[in-house]
Parts: sequence; C-alpha cells; structure tokens
Amino acid sequence: MRAALRGISESARREAIRGAIQAGDREAVSAVLAASPLASGLTRNDLEGVRIDAERKFTPKEPELRDSPEKLL
Repeated sequence: MRAALRGISESARREAIRGAIQAGDREAVSAVLAASPLASGLTRNDLEGVRIDAERKFTPKEPELRDSPEKLL
C-alpha cells in the first residue's frame, strides 16, 4: 500500500487515502498511519491530516472526548 501511494501523484495519493477512509478500509489506513510519512510519500502535516480524518471516521467519539476533557467527569 505505502509503495503504491509513494509512486503516484500527490493529488492521486490524497484521493486514494481519502477513498480508503471513506470506504472504511482500516487495513489500508493503518498501513499509512503505522509508518513514517516518507514511506507513503507524505509530509508530516499530510500524515496528521490523515490521522485526524481516520480518527473522525473510525472513532468519532474519542476526538470529542480528547478535545473536551471536562466531558469525562
């Protein structure tokens, strides 16, 4: 997955990752998130965006709790 992403254009890479997140492809998204951003042809900022988008898709309640710790009380 990472090698395939690294070998395509930046816009195609973004679209492929966005598609994997929207499709709920946890395995593909995990492969991107589990390695250095360079392995997928991403910058650190790109990888952070992927992490945020994946977090919203796969664990929608956790960002809300993390960003508002008073909700835990």
